[in-house]
Amino acid sequence: LTALPVSAAEADIARGKTAIACHNESAALTPAMALDGKSSTRFAAGGGCAHDTWYILDLGDNFDLSKVRINWEAAHPSAYVLEVSKDGQTYTELKTVTDAPAGWVETPVSGTGRFLRIREVTRALAPYGFSMWDLEVYGTAAAERNDGAYYSVAVGDGKYGTLKLSH
Repeated sequence: LTALPVSAAEADIARGKTAIACHNESAALTPAMALDGKSSTRFAAGGGCAHDTWYILDLGDNFDLSKVRINWEAAHPSAYVLEVSKDGQTYTELKTVTDAPAGWVETPVSGTGRFLRIREVTRALAPYGFSMWDLEVYGTAAAERNDGAYYSVAVGDGKYGTLKLSH
């Protein structure tokens, strides 16, 4: 048997990147835990976001996205929207997912951006926020670069802001 190399289009471009969320249940269940490549760790929003739970991933540059894979815990959104942004402020819908089960959900997408937002629509388990074991994103580097310094800031009550530093 010969192992074939994984092409750049098949590489998980989210692994080890930066993410923020409206809330995390505890210091051990931070947004980064869904990006560490370990299915034994997870991110959990808890109930602190009321019913407007969101999670934002900064890919570090613009990518032409092709697929998003999420390994949801039992407390997950049964319906959610995947959105993309080049500037962290203006988002465009990639796909609305409905009737999502717990476990792995693979969603083909088509869009370009640096930021991927997951926005909850409906919870599978009403009193709980959403929780995911893994988040994987696939795509290729976009022709339009966007690797400037951005800093995302969560400011409470489900609000956030993004600051870009330029020189």
